[in-house]
Parts: sequence; C-alpha cells; structure tokens
Amino acid sequence: MNRRALVAIAAALTLGAGLVSAGCSKKAEPPETPVPTASPPPTAVPEPDDAGAAPTPSGEEDAAAPTSAAAADSAGAAAPSGPAPEELTNFDSPSLGDIPGKPIHGKVHGKAIENVATELEYGGGEWTIVVKFGDGESFVIPLDGSVDAPHAGTQVVRAKACCPGYLHRREPEGGKAVSLNAPNGAAIEITGWEVADWKDGGGMKQPGGKVQGRLAVAYDADNWVAGTFETDFEYFGAPPAVKAKEAEAAKAAAQEAVGAWKDLPAPEGVAIEPGKKVWAATVGSGSWRFGEVTVKSVDDGVITVDNDRFTVPGLVRAMTPVAPTKGAMVAAVDHLGPQFARVDAVGDPKVDVTYLNPASKPRDNQIALTRIFAWADSPAGAGMPATGFFDRDGTPAAGQVVAVSGADAIVIVDGGKELVKVPVASVTTAPGAKALRKGQAVVAIAGCGMNGWRPREGKVVDVIEGGIGYTVDADPCKGVTVAGNRLRAK
Repeated sequence: MNRRALVAIAAALTLGAGLVSAGCSKKAEPPETPVPTASPPPTAVPEPDDAGAAPTPSGEEDAAAPTSAAAADSAGAAAPSGPAPEELTNFDSPSLGDIPGKPIHGKVHGKAIENVATELEYGGGEWTIVVKFGDGESFVIPLDGSVDAPHAGTQVVRAKACCPGYLHRREPEGGKAVSLNAPNGAAIEITGWEVADWKDGGGMKQPGGKVQGRLAVAYDADNWVAGTFETDFEYFGAPPAVKAKEAEAAKAAAQEAVGAWKDLPAPEGVAIEPGKKVWAATVGSGSWRFGEVTVKSVDDGVITVDNDRFTVPGLVRAMTPVAPTKGAMVAAVDHLGPQFARVDAVGDPKVDVTYLNPASKPRDNQIALTRIFAWADSPAGAGMPATGFFDRDGTPAAGQVVAVSGADAIVIVDGGKELVKVPVASVTTAPGAKALRKGQAVVAIAGCGMNGWRPREGKVVDVIEGGIGYTVDADPCKGVTVAGNRLRAK
C-alpha cells in the first residue's frame, strides 16, 4: 500500500513580485526579503485506499490534469507507481518518481540547507516556486511557460538544460551572495490547489489560498533541493483570470458604446477591410479619440482596430494627402494625432508649421511632408478642432469633429470621454479674424496642465498674421496659442 509522508512548510507568499532573470553566471546581491527562522509543524496527508489510489485534493475531484509540453515529452511525467524514495539520487534530470517523500530539503555546496521555507509567487506573467533557506539564499524555480494557471494535477518535468531559474547562494568563503545560472533538471507536481476568490474593492493584497506539491531540482550532486511542500499564498493585485474578465467587460462596454452610432451613414470612397489604414473615431478603455488606425476585422457592423479599440463605418473618415503651400491650413499628424496647423515654410522632407489648437505641447514645429493632410471640405470637417457649441451647463465647449451626418456634427468632448451629436450650425471650426488687438481683454478656450479645455479670462499678448491665431495669457495658461475661433472680446 502506498504511503505519503508528512507534508510541511507553510509560508506567507506575496504574488506580483517580479521574477529575476539573467544569463548564465550572473551575479546579484541577496534578496532583502527576510527568511523564516523555523519551519511550522507538519500536516498529515490522508493515506490512499486499499486499491492504492492516491487521495484526491479537496475541491478538485473533476479537475483535469494538464501537463506542460516539456512534461508530455518526458517519460518522467508519469506519476510514480511505487513508494517514494527516501532521498534524491538522480542529480541529472530528476523524474516525478525520483522525488523524496519527505518535506523539502537539499544541499548547497555539499552541505544540508537549513531554515527552509517554500513560497509560490506570480509575477511578469509567470508562476514561480521559491525555496528559501539559510541567510537570504533561495532556489528560484519557474513553472513551465505553458502553465497558465497551476492546479491540482499540473506536472512539469524538464530535462537538464541551461538555464531555467537560478540558485541564489553564498560563497563558502567570505559569504558573498551570488546567483548561479547553470544547467539544471526539474520535476514538479502540484498535488493540491485551493484558490480563494478575488474580492473587488478588497485591496491589492488579499489571501490567495493554499497549494501543496512536490518537487526535485538538481544542478549537481552538491546543489539540489527536493521533497514535498505546502504553503499559503497571497494575491498582490488581481490574478490573471480576474484581469481577463475585466478586459472582456471593457471590450463589451466599448462595443456597446460604438453600437450607439451604427445609424450613421458610412462614408463614400473609403475601403474598410482588414489591414486597411483609416481615420476614425474609436473607443476603448472608456475614452474616445480620433486618429489613424488599422482595421483588424469587421463583424456585424462593428470594426475592431488596433490597440483593442472599436468603431463603426459611420465614424470612419478619409484624409487626403496634400502638397502644402505657405499659409495653408492643414492637418499636421504628429505623435498626438491630427492637429490643426498653419504651414509656415515648406521644405523637403519636413514642413515648418504653427499648431493653432494643440491637444498638448508638440515635440517640435516640424512635420514630415508625408504627414500633411487636408481637412474634410464640409463646414465642420472630420478631424477639425471645434468650439462654439454649448455643453450641458451652457458654457462654450471645445472638442474635435469626427464626422458630419446631415445637419449634425459628431464631436469628441470632455477630454475624450464622450461622443456627442450637435447641430453643425453651432460648431465653429475655421479660424476667423476677430480683429482683436494686443492687450485686449478676451475670453479664450484654452487648455493647460491638468485643468482641461475650458473658458478662461485673459488678454492678447500677440496676434498671428491678422487674426489667424493669438497668443494669450489666460491664467493659469501663460503664452498659449489660441485659434481665432476659440476666443472673443470680453
């Protein structure tokens, strides 16, 4: 009759810790995490029944037992049929059958390790077992990369190779801490996996559950660790399954927001097909923006574009490349997207421009010839900075026109959080000479810092070419460039 030995060693585990990775022979300072000074009392594991079947971990009766690709290719992936050995004797490529049936123990520099504590960690998209011992020393053992979510039955068997994980140890003489990144073999099995539910609003650090398992990791006959373990662990941040559900919820919300605009007529002459670059108003992660995107797929009228954003045909617009001339008003597309600008000088390969309504400070005032486009011809052209209409509290609003449908303009407002439909007649998009003069008191819609775009009182400090634009001090915005359509005399 098979018999498992006692299972021991529990230690608090913090998920989210970044995993240390390095090339062979990398040296590192010892980790600052304190190591427990004593092991907790052992916990007994139920014996198998008379038929010799191994006990089933609680809550996992129907769970499948997937193995990693490495395990599937290894003869050692099969569970042992006989009694567990007393000690590890295979220091080359241990199999599951080589794992001793007693609590975690091992050797470093040929001497038995002491003050052993085992932890499970998750960070950087990878699960890792850390066996701590001695004075800040540890075996760092990654589970195979194909193991997305370990559970009872998970097996990982790796033939000896360079260099999964590492051994953080102290030198026999002088006690200097180094990380040994050398070929090693491993056999790991998770025998129990009791996972606690993640609680929304419960904070970043939450109880994660309990895990039991057994392992054998060997560098050579003088440096190895093997045995059974049990440890509690904690979440540090939402686990992968929760993050996946949150991502699905965000995707559904974005698709619902786009669906509200399905009634907009599609533009003429714009091909919408996978791989096509288009200009569109897109939504994702709760915000709208207008810019160049690549179509990934079209399904039931909803267009998926890059960066997990969505749109519909009615919010797609064409922007036509133009040969710029001095003084022309164009769409200059920099790292912030299309911005309304005046051409100051035409060069090759770059054009000097003045941004009249920058979303934020551009990197410089030069833009490549290939990034100069014409705004749409309608009075409220797609992509145009827009103002003059009124938001819910009756104050002038600033935004960006993304489409025109009949008598209505579709405008992105509220810092990109909202897409609204307003009468075209209420939208001013073309810069107009306001005959304002230096020193004149004005009300200007300007944006700076974290204060957003909103009306501000100030004065004109400079006039750009007869009223195409103005430099305005509108506290707390000092020396901002404002287009003529964004200010009026006070």
